[in-house]
Amino acid sequence: MASHSPETPGTPAQRMQQYLKDLVKKFSKTWYRYPAGIAIASAVYYLVQMYAWSFCLSNIITPLVLLAIFWVFEVKSIKRLLIIGAVACLAFGGVWIAMSASYYDHVPTKPLASSEDGIVYDGTVTPFIGTTSTQFNFTVAVKASPTTPIGNVTLIYANIQFSGSLAHNNTMTLLERTNTSARYYYVTTLEHNVNQFIFNAEVNGTWHLAGQWIQTYFRPLPSVAIDGPTLKNPAGVALDMMLFGIYLAYANNYPIFAIILFLIWWTRRTRKMREDQLKRWESERTERESEQRKGKKDKAKVPSIQRAMGKEKDETFVCSECGADVPADATVCPKCGERFD
Repeated sequence: MASHSPETPGTPAQRMQQYLKDLVKKFSKTWYRYPAGIAIASAVYYLVQMYAWSFCLSNIITPLVLLAIFWVFEVKSIKRLLIIGAVACLAFGGVWIAMSASYYDHVPTKPLASSEDGIVYDGTVTPFIGTTSTQFNFTVAVKASPTTPIGNVTLIYANIQFSGSLAHNNTMTLLERTNTSARYYYVTTLEHNVNQFIFNAEVNGTWHLAGQWIQTYFRPLPSVAIDGPTLKNPAGVALDMMLFGIYLAYANNYPIFAIILFLIWWTRRTRKMREDQLKRWESERTERESEQRKGKKDKAKVPSIQRAMGKEKDETFVCSECGADVPADATVCPKCGERFD
């Protein structure tokens, strides 16, 4: 007798794929899926903030990934997903706070501030990081001839606060003037952990705002304030950024996540309404067919003589002599001739 070898399994790639599916399915039945899913989504949020923040649709990436993760983990209840989204946004806020503390504790070399037309340029501060006793030296240059009237040149710096920045507008002092430019400076100490600055100069009767130009995927953004200088205090920076981080995490992610869940809920509701309507139609059709079959049976029981006389819809009674069906208005039995009163 010839022996048959057992059926060979799939390729190694297919076996690995099936193994991973079984592993995910098993993991999806444990409570660990919740912290694991939020941690994965937080990592995605970090990557988006680091590398895709200027992309116009960046805010939709993290909510979609969060939903996809828990969909794979077989969490499909709308109420439960809304709660998960709220907790996840809190975690996203923590990621943003940690990123801010690290960023402001190691502020990179900043581009020089300049106005759009280049009249005001080389605006900067040294150092970028210090303490409450550090003397921060702000400098800026103005392109002008010796006879060009230069009015007020000011430094505007403000500390970053969630409740609103406290701005300082300070007149800068002329350091030197050449045939082509004039340079100004302002020295001060700072008491807040995180600050921003920008310059403003009146040249030949026109004001020129000088800040940082940020290049996005599509075009450079208008001049904005430059980050810095900061105080070397990671804990203080994290505390200052706490409300900002939580607010941005919820404002940029939770509404989108809730809208997606609403669309899923509406789709489910519409599908259920359609299925219920189809069931009602099927029930009504079945009931009509049943009534039609019952009517045909009743019609088949009417004596042929009654149908011949066209009185199948009239009331009848049974002849006491022969048992035939007799029309209600008959005075003589059509079968045996028995007369009725």
